[in-house]
Amino acid sequence: MNRNDRGFILFLTAGMLVLLSAGILQLAASAAAEREFNYYHREMIIADHLLMTGAWHVTGLLLSGEGDTLASGKVKTGDGSVSYTIERISDTIHCIRLEGTTHKGSTRSAVFKWDPVTGAVEDWREGSAVR
Repeated sequence: MNRNDRGFILFLTAGMLVLLSAGILQLAASAAAEREFNYYHREMIIADHLLMTGAWHVTGLLLSGEGDTLASGKVKTGDGSVSYTIERISDTIHCIRLEGTTHKGSTRSAVFKWDPVTGAVEDWREGSAVR
């Protein structure tokens, strides 16, 4: 037996296994976080699309002349539904509140003022700024 043999190979191997295990655990945690981020990002994109669809639908109803009798309603799409309320602020300005809900339950709110004469959308607010 060699007198200079101190058994460092065993510790080197154990250290490499610990580092490799830590790397694999970090990779698994990153993959799980990425999946969760993608889920929430997709829900946010769908909710934004619902708000834009609701705004387009409501302004179309107001332009078609149904705005005088319309106060609230709901639009159902393939991605979810949009509830809306319309409040007349002046002779030409309408305040429209939207709440989009995806099929998985995510919600997003928006409120804006719309002038049917000019077609201008003013003061668009989303999320916590709506309240």
